[in-house]
Amino acid sequence: KNAITPLFGVKVPVMEDDTVEPDKGTGIMMCCTFGDEADIEKWQKHNLPARIILNKYGKIDLNLLEDISLENEDIQNKKAHVARDIIIKLLEESGDLVESKPITHAVKCAERSGAPLEILPTHQWFVKILDQKEQLKAKAAECDWKPAWMKTRVDQWIDGLSWDWCISRQRYFGVPFPIWYSKRAGEEGKVLVASPDQLPINPLTDLPKGYTADEVEPEMDVMDTWATSSVSPQLSSKGVTDELALDAARHKQLFPADLRPQAHEIIRTWAFYTIVKAHLHEDTIPWKNLMISGWCLASDKTKMSKSKGNVVTPVKLLEEKGSDSVRYWASTSKLGTDTAFSEDVLKVGNKLVNKLFNASKFSAMQLANLSAMPTATAAEDIENSIITETLDKWIISRMHKAITKAQQSFEAYEYADARSAAEDFFWNDFCDNYLELVKSRAYGNFDVEGARSGDRASLERRDSDSPIAEAGAVAGAKQVSACHAIYYCLNGVLKLFAPIVPHVTEEIFSCIYEDEYQSKGSIHARGMWPDASAFAINETEEKAGIEVVALLETVRRAKSDKNVSIKAPLDVMHITTTLNDAAVWDAVKSAEADLKAATTTESIIWESGEGEIFTSEGDVHTVAITYAENEEVA
Repeated sequence: KNAITPLFGVKVPVMEDDTVEPDKGTGIMMCCTFGDEADIEKWQKHNLPARIILNKYGKIDLNLLEDISLENEDIQNKKAHVARDIIIKLLEESGDLVESKPITHAVKCAERSGAPLEILPTHQWFVKILDQKEQLKAKAAECDWKPAWMKTRVDQWIDGLSWDWCISRQRYFGVPFPIWYSKRAGEEGKVLVASPDQLPINPLTDLPKGYTADEVEPEMDVMDTWATSSVSPQLSSKGVTDELALDAARHKQLFPADLRPQAHEIIRTWAFYTIVKAHLHEDTIPWKNLMISGWCLASDKTKMSKSKGNVVTPVKLLEEKGSDSVRYWASTSKLGTDTAFSEDVLKVGNKLVNKLFNASKFSAMQLANLSAMPTATAAEDIENSIITETLDKWIISRMHKAITKAQQSFEAYEYADARSAAEDFFWNDFCDNYLELVKSRAYGNFDVEGARSGDRASLERRDSDSPIAEAGAVAGAKQVSACHAIYYCLNGVLKLFAPIVPHVTEEIFSCIYEDEYQSKGSIHARGMWPDASAFAINETEEKAGIEVVALLETVRRAKSDKNVSIKAPLDVMHITTTLNDAAVWDAVKSAEADLKAATTTESIIWESGEGEIFTSEGDVHTVAITYAENEEVA
């Protein structure tokens, strides 16, 4: 049977289809070529005729149909939304519209303009992929996804594919298809493809071999964005296959590539189609690893949009905040996770830049006390008894572990964790504790027979065999130990931070480590990442250093609780412990001079004492600080 359409009287066949939902609405489904994707499916399934009345400009053109007369031209050449209103009016006038009520339903719209999408049948170029689903999923599984759970997105996309890959677009800009259509008699419409030795080629201006301009019609379409960007690894390797390569040796060396960094929203496009290309061209994967980042969101954690007016542009940020601070903020993002823009994090980045400069300036003052810059490694200096002191060995050991953690994080592409490892060492170990503990010793403030003096020359003028001169030599060696440790650790710190804040680290490094800078050319040169093995692990001294820091923190807290200056002098500290490791405890006691200087304490008694007791967080259990009579603190 047939239904008759109003207004134009077109016969429409009535058919059965088991996908129609009988309990939805009237239980009858209308198929229009084309209203939506469901119409396309029915059109293909039942081999229906296509009745197209929209032209490529989105206007009604009834001339596209042979069996429609133009007795009523009210809708001719009208935009679709205008024509709808006219049709409703015509149906009301004819009496065919018996009931009308508003409904809410989903309509697919253009992402940028928001305009409803209209479907037009056009000739396109496709890459056949629907028969390759399982192979493509297997290729995706061969890649190492960071984070691993992001691979689920490409698997879901492949499982849901219902179309082959359309690679053509009707645009002006783009890479043209190297194709013509023959107009020769007897081969009209034959597809003519350019030979590889003709590429690159523009069919609008160039010709296929053996044909004249009046014998061919050029392909007007250009390739889709993803059809060209999906060969980005091959563009780098300069070859699509070993046979089709500008440089076969380079292609073999660089393909598959090591890494694809990209955001998560284009996994279904850029990542997927790059995998498709590598699979179809060479039955391989395009890269070994994928590093999937998130989006930069507005400060309120909504998507940045020009229409919302919440877009922060990089250029403005760089001008106002500085490139290192902006890079620091970017380094706080986690893989696969969206990150909100934050003024506070930018301030932290600026604070880091200033702290790096100030810590380096302080360190440079200490390094000036050396007659020559070290030429070995920290591990070699420890082995050769140049770095001898407990706290110096402690910071060297901490440096080793910081480098190891940062390197492991970078190797897993977790740059945020690498930055965190560098920051933790720099702020907590190096600046807040180590430099404060060894500051006096590094300055050369020798404690000889109870008297403090920074005049090394006055010591050297004394009889070289005297106890004073011998004590001065020992103190001088302790100063050298501190300065060497500072030299190596600052060098490692700058290299750890170089990928995060490249400009300030380059500037500082070029000034302090001039010889190395001149030989390598930059802190960012190949091979400049710090070597953890150059910093020896010293377990005993590292444990002792942790205890010394716990003591220092306890004294700081005690002074803060008493509301006195951190520099307020103390008469004596009585320190007891339940630590069972004698070697560690001896190492703690060997740092007495540094601890006294950092806490401004006149003397330390390593036994139980009387006074107010403060509990520390380490295995060193108590610090007793005595108060002199009639003074706030002594």
